[in-house]
Amino acid sequence: MGHVAWFYAKSIQNQTYTPVAEKSNLVSNINITIYNVQSEDSGVYRCQLGTSIGGLIVLEVLNDEEYEVINSQSACPASQSVLTPDLMVYTTWSSWSGCSRCNHIGIRRRHGMCYVQLVDDNVIVTTTKDKPKITTKGNTISKDATLKLFQVCTTTNAYSTEFPNGIGCRSHLLPYAYRTHLTVNARKNVIMVEACKVPCKEIFEIRSKDGKLIERANNSAGVYSLNQRPLPQPPEPVRDIIFVEYGQKLTLICPGTTLRDVPITWRVGTKYFDGETIAKETKGRIYLTTRDQIVFSSVDDCDSNVYSCWQSLNLAGVVKLQVWRDARFANGRPIAIISLVVLIVALRFAVLALRAKLRRIP
Repeated sequence: MGHVAWFYAKSIQNQTYTPVAEKSNLVSNINITIYNVQSEDSGVYRCQLGTSIGGLIVLEVLNDEEYEVINSQSACPASQSVLTPDLMVYTTWSSWSGCSRCNHIGIRRRHGMCYVQLVDDNVIVTTTKDKPKITTKGNTISKDATLKLFQVCTTTNAYSTEFPNGIGCRSHLLPYAYRTHLTVNARKNVIMVEACKVPCKEIFEIRSKDGKLIERANNSAGVYSLNQRPLPQPPEPVRDIIFVEYGQKLTLICPGTTLRDVPITWRVGTKYFDGETIAKETKGRIYLTTRDQIVFSSVDDCDSNVYSCWQSLNLAGVVKLQVWRDARFANGRPIAIISLVVLIVALRFAVLALRAKLRRIP
């Protein structure tokens, strides 16, 4: 089998592809996996094997998206809803993540994302009869326009069918009339959370059909089986320093990843950061979001500390937070002192020059 190459373009409108650049949060082989995805990872991805070119994969990162948080015992969203005779709205679920902690009760989660999809790919026709319309706030979209949503113009100016799994309900590719429709708005993106507890030892085992142990490898001790798929080696922990003015709002995001699909846990100094306890003690001034972000609604002097983010027992990143009482005064004080020194020296030279001139006068 040949080598699978991956290419990247900034957008569908600008399909100028370049080889996917190496990043610390990206693993590329037959598939491409991006951990701790960031806004700069947004774009269009395409794979190629020899002269065969795969379909397009459009990645959009929604930083401000509001999720509905539910537990595993809650009722899941309905399987699908009808938007038009040609379109349906449904929720697709990711697999469960790993547990956030070992030997202690942690959490795991999965995401339910809202999509708009063609009811049947065979619906793509060019008839002009019986055009169902959807109207929201003055926007009208015909059936022909609907079908073109699921086609992408290629470099040869021909249209190819794309998005077989649909388009995200909050995607900018989806017209405003659809995004604001009641049926689409009613179906929120969801994060399902569940408690979990796993041992810290990661053991890989191979057993026969009748259950007899054939091979065991203690991955936690750095021992792996030749029958295991090679695991990606995590990058070095990312370190960052943040200076913020007293009273400002701040959101801390883990700057690194260990290349594992495991929720982030935080430590302040050497202490475990308990989001619920901190939120109660600070009366909501500091809280932890479902996406593992620490939010300071108003930073205080006591917030200056070292914050480390972990995935299970592995360090992903470190953030040193420094709070300034008045950043403008603190930054401007050295300049003011230098200016005062220069002024004093200039006045001194002026006085000396005036004295010398007065001495020369008969």
